[in-house]
Amino acid sequence: MANRTDRAEREARGPTLDLGIGFGLALACLAAYSGILQNGFVSFDDPIYIVRNLHVQLGLTGESIRWAFIHAYSDNWHPLTWLSHMLDVEVFGLDPAGHHAVSVALHTTNAVLLFALLLQLTRASWPSGLAAALFALHPLRVESVAWASERKDVLSAMFFLLTLLAYVRYARKKGVGSYALVVLCFALGLLAKPMLVTLPLLLLLLDRWPLERTPKFLPTPRLVIEKLPLVLLSLASVVVTLWAQSRAGTIRSFEFVSALDRVGNAAIAYWIYLKQLVWPFDLAFFYPHPALVAQDSLLSFSVAAGLCGGLLLAITAVVVNKAASHPHFAFGWFWYLITLVPVIGIVQVGSQSHADRYTYLPSMGIAAALAFGLGELGVYSKRQVSPRVNDIRRAIAAVAMIGLIALAGLSYRQVAIWRSSERLYHHALEVTPYNYIAAFNLGALAAGSGSYGQAIQFYTLALQWRPEYAAAHVNIGTALEALSRRTEAVEHYRDALRLDPGLAQAAINLGNYFVQTDDLPSARKYYRAAIDARSDLALPLRVLAELELEAGEVAEAQRLLESAIWIEPGSAELHTMLGSVLERAGNDALAIDHHVKALDLAPELLPAANALAWLLATSRDSSLRNGNEALKWAEQCNRATQFMNPTFLKTLAAAHQQLGNAEQSVRYRARALEFTPAQKRPAMRDAFDALDLHDP
Repeated sequence: MANRTDRAEREARGPTLDLGIGFGLALACLAAYSGILQNGFVSFDDPIYIVRNLHVQLGLTGESIRWAFIHAYSDNWHPLTWLSHMLDVEVFGLDPAGHHAVSVALHTTNAVLLFALLLQLTRASWPSGLAAALFALHPLRVESVAWASERKDVLSAMFFLLTLLAYVRYARKKGVGSYALVVLCFALGLLAKPMLVTLPLLLLLLDRWPLERTPKFLPTPRLVIEKLPLVLLSLASVVVTLWAQSRAGTIRSFEFVSALDRVGNAAIAYWIYLKQLVWPFDLAFFYPHPALVAQDSLLSFSVAAGLCGGLLLAITAVVVNKAASHPHFAFGWFWYLITLVPVIGIVQVGSQSHADRYTYLPSMGIAAALAFGLGELGVYSKRQVSPRVNDIRRAIAAVAMIGLIALAGLSYRQVAIWRSSERLYHHALEVTPYNYIAAFNLGALAAGSGSYGQAIQFYTLALQWRPEYAAAHVNIGTALEALSRRTEAVEHYRDALRLDPGLAQAAINLGNYFVQTDDLPSARKYYRAAIDARSDLALPLRVLAELELEAGEVAEAQRLLESAIWIEPGSAELHTMLGSVLERAGNDALAIDHHVKALDLAPELLPAANALAWLLATSRDSSLRNGNEALKWAEQCNRATQFMNPTFLKTLAAAHQQLGNAEQSVRYRARALEFTPAQKRPAMRDAFDALDLHDP
């Protein structure tokens, strides 16, 4: 491409032109996404990632940073992405506008970085600018930018492009420091999203064109060996990712989607992405896998897969044949093919057939091939030509400009579709067939607003489109319970476990049901089944700990709560519960530590404050008692409850007794008894008798 671009243009290029293109590119991105500040969070993953994620809500603390690196949460291990969300919370709290603004800033940065990369590689300003604009303004980018949970796309892409820029510098000026920068940027990119694992192969593409480090299409052994440290990073990332996703159960077996269906869908998806690049309409947040719905269309799926696979092979053959004379097409085409490999569905994660967000990196290659392909037509040339040829060039340039404006307008419209959860899901139902996830999510929204009948209708629609959708059975059961139809609900939970024995939520709900019906052995069985299915969930561990504590199994309750805190170290309630269990186990010192931790996390958490005050006033270890601290926390609890809570009044009496304030202690004992129900007063008097055994 660089060889085909007119030399006069390259010689005339100056820093002013490059800065102008970069500035215009940034302004165009900001304009296309200007409506995003009106968007809220959506219910699709945003609660898990941000809104209800206790670790992210802590902001950037030592504990949250540690969690980001040592935990695989929500099926992924991408600590740098978690840190970016934590930083957003630190600065903006849970105001979605701030989170969206950062994503737009990162996307705009990526557009400018892509322009800078292509400019460094080719020294051709206009083709580089057009390629970056095609990438940045296309509506397929909207999902990666407007979906707050997809921060990993724009963040990892930034380090991806920085890695390529660092590699260009290294290729032209060797040095250990230059190579170390390549490794560092690549490692940071993988920490944001593992999709970057194919980058070493892209560097071999760059070596052929436009860096021209090898005269042939195949790389030399030296260039391959040069990439080995990066390959090792990729392999490590693959191993960690597979571990995280298989641990969470998101990697699907061949019983879920067969090998043949995966290959067929991959061929179709490659072609769908190309079609969407040309015709970016009817975009949705989720596209159902054809092997999971509409089974009556199996023949048409097989035919489509065969045709798409044949077309891909034909294009690839032509591109390879013309690689020597048209290297930019080979560069762009193989960039597209290679970067899609991790998400093309051969390893099936989730139940989507394809996704807009997966095109974020691959589309850069196609955009570059198209933009530099126009150089073949002399569109960027300043050479004197006939008026007819000049008119044709101007017409092509005008069409390109109109196309960019149209793409920006479509992106602006697509951003508005992400404005609310309801709008997003209804739009998906309108533009995609059998969209059971959209129906399911609309059911969840209806249930959240108390419209349980409507919720059941949406869930039933989801089951109609995908009869084996176990999660829909769980949610129908939850809605039926809300309508006091518990027996029907239990049947749906059992259906869910029959379809998916590893569905933890169905087991948890059955456990909850048997707790309510006082069948504690069955409750324990289902909670343990939930823990076996999902070892990364704190809820069943917490509830099972409560049951074990009621049964007198203090040591087992302690073990379960410690496991829960390992999963959710930022949960003040879990620390409070563990503190109470440790107190029962006779470990007052460690119990105090956990109550203090709970109050560090949630200073207004009254159960923790009261438990801490009680221990500081009554601990069997006199060295742990601290009357003044006990009084401070006890008074906080009582002020919050207007001195009407008998449990808190009892603690206040104990704190005064520890300080030797007998008169106040007697007064608050009497007030505690006054607010204690008659049937519980003997137990309260026994507690005061036990208090008298402690030395103040």
